[in-house]
Amino acid sequence: MEEEAIERAVLAYLRRKGYKNAELAFKDDSKTQSLDALVTVGGKAAAAELDKNLANQIMLYSRSEKAPACYVEGYRKLRAWVHSSLDLYKNELLRVLFPVCVHAFLELVTQDHPAAARALMEGCRADHERLHGSDLAQLAGISAAQHVLESPLAKAFRENKAVIRMCQYSFDLLLQFLHSADLMAVLALVNRHIHIIVHAGRPAAQEEEEDEATGMVGGAEGTTGGGMLAGVVTGASIEALRRMGQREVLWGALEDGVEDRAEREREREGQEGEEGGKEGEGEDGKKRAADGKAAAGGPGGKKGKKDKAGEKDALKGGAGGGAGGAAGAGGGAGGGGKGGKAGEGKGASGAAALTGTRVASHLPLPKMREEAERQVFDDLRRRVALGAQALPSVCCYTLLHAHTSMTSVSVAPDGALLAAGFNDSSIKIWDMRSVGSTPLPQTALSLDTSAAAEAPSAAGQQAASGLPTAHHSSSTTTRYRALRGHSGAVHACSFSPADDRFLLSASADASVRLWHVEMGTCLVAYRAHCYPVWDVQHSPVGHYFATASYDRTARVWSMERSYPLRIMAGHLSDVHAVRWHANCNYIATCSSDKTLRLWDVQTGECCRVFAAHRSPVYALATSPDGRFLASGDEGGAVLLWDLGTGRCIAPLLGHTGCVWSLAFSGESAVLASGAADDTVRLWDVAAASKLAPNEAKTSVGRRLRLLKTFPTKSTPISALQFTRRNLLMAAGAFSHSDPP
Repeated sequence: MEEEAIERAVLAYLRRKGYKNAELAFKDDSKTQSLDALVTVGGKAAAAELDKNLANQIMLYSRSEKAPACYVEGYRKLRAWVHSSLDLYKNELLRVLFPVCVHAFLELVTQDHPAAARALMEGCRADHERLHGSDLAQLAGISAAQHVLESPLAKAFRENKAVIRMCQYSFDLLLQFLHSADLMAVLALVNRHIHIIVHAGRPAAQEEEEDEATGMVGGAEGTTGGGMLAGVVTGASIEALRRMGQREVLWGALEDGVEDRAEREREREGQEGEEGGKEGEGEDGKKRAADGKAAAGGPGGKKGKKDKAGEKDALKGGAGGGAGGAAGAGGGAGGGGKGGKAGEGKGASGAAALTGTRVASHLPLPKMREEAERQVFDDLRRRVALGAQALPSVCCYTLLHAHTSMTSVSVAPDGALLAAGFNDSSIKIWDMRSVGSTPLPQTALSLDTSAAAEAPSAAGQQAASGLPTAHHSSSTTTRYRALRGHSGAVHACSFSPADDRFLLSASADASVRLWHVEMGTCLVAYRAHCYPVWDVQHSPVGHYFATASYDRTARVWSMERSYPLRIMAGHLSDVHAVRWHANCNYIATCSSDKTLRLWDVQTGECCRVFAAHRSPVYALATSPDGRFLASGDEGGAVLLWDLGTGRCIAPLLGHTGCVWSLAFSGESAVLASGAADDTVRLWDVAAASKLAPNEAKTSVGRRLRLLKTFPTKSTPISALQFTRRNLLMAAGAFSHSDPP
């Protein structure tokens, strides 16, 4: 009778849990009647006895399920089975291990088994250190049930399901193994905390798995969840991610923006120049040709035609013939000949970058001051077209004696001003146009005004690294203006894009302040965040700005209002950086939850989620043409995204330290990245648009070329900024740490 009661209890448990296959298998092995038959045959007495025995057996089973061995041994058996599986299925089955390990660890800690939890963590650390090292480091500090309730990472894992893709064959193998090995505790974890998306077809190969790990979550191409590493959670349901991926993103540049107006002005001047050239031909042209023939005969006539072609090329190159000249030195009026032709080629390349798809902004745009607009037009006219064969000049500003005190640094769009925030709540602004003047007495902070990125002192080492020799002494100091008003460390600064009159600063005191640079006074203090503000950035047209905070939100503001216009909430951890899209319709954010999000400014809703990074993301950049988004993480990886397709174009690998800053050149052809490994790297973005569709789908085809690496002596790069003329400005604080 006792064995029969146990069988009845087991059948009742399987029936309640919905394990139909297990119930059928158990009935076939034991040849026991179904639960309904037992209840019907025994009548009320049998039912009452069954309920009593069932309660006892379920309680006993539940207690045994909470034993530490169920999770520790269950994970070890699952790991051994996965690694012994066929290579055809192993790549997909490996994705299950990390979520199971995390939730088994959290269950052990919650059930007050810290020793077993530590043993499990030590046993699985080697398997997941490469992909999830930062998560394991945070989980290692959890040792009590109260820690599970307080840890943001633990709460994110327990409140959101991890999404994993696998084929039908791999899914069937996994379920069959968990049932046959009687790993009910592991099966319960999979059921509660993992969302498995089963697709038809063959399993993904190793190369295809890498491609999926660099895609968009909920992509428009039907790759829902395919762009997410196992264990990365987004806080949104699969249906919500799918709806996000199906929304259209207007990724073009800004219509009727300053660059659009500058391009129209350039075309108008070119047309006027061509008309003037045609009018000038005729009698004067014939007379000059006859004089040329009389003076030098036939060869002279050919030379005259060549000169005329050079003059025409100079007119096409823009006003003054030097619109696209190299480094602003490409010939003045009447450049002619080779100078005019080179100017035309570079100017045409820059024009092609500006005349792409353009989108009208949904925000009311402010009117730019005429003086500032003329200055912007002049800078754009002198812009140097960059590419694989024309790399930018780099100017690196090194702050001395500030490694432990400097918390942020920013360069003005024209490169004239440099602002740095410090942990004593102050902001210091240097005017780089006054470099070389007599310094203030007893200046507390000195600035190395090297004309190039730092390099080892030996001239031979500098030449080997491709860096020009510095022309200023490292002890040169410059005047600065100090701004005080914050009550916490200043984590970010942003100059107004049209001119350098205004500066925004974000601080640990949860406020953002607007400063008038010339007067040195605070005009407005914006307070709405509840925790420290990590980043602030002006919109491309000014007037609007966006902030990112530790409170997991990003907010859009207008300078004329003291409250935010939009609040973007959705990240599962603090938001590190925020960047505006070129057409002002979107902002991009990155977070410690390893995801990037693209937000619609008009509605405040998230329209894209990108989850492919393996560590917290700290750097962002959007291209001026509106097509690309670049992101850099703590592990040194840089990912380049195509906003039009929502897919990752290429992982840019090379940095060995945390990537702190990213910047695109003016025509979006070159991407610069600065990191804690004391280097600036240049990447060929122009090649991304030239990849064939079949090449873009392979991991080899998606590797973009590294153009150049600029090493510094010992200066982690905290900020990068391309000026409107495409001069690359870099800045950082000199570190006194010994080289490895």
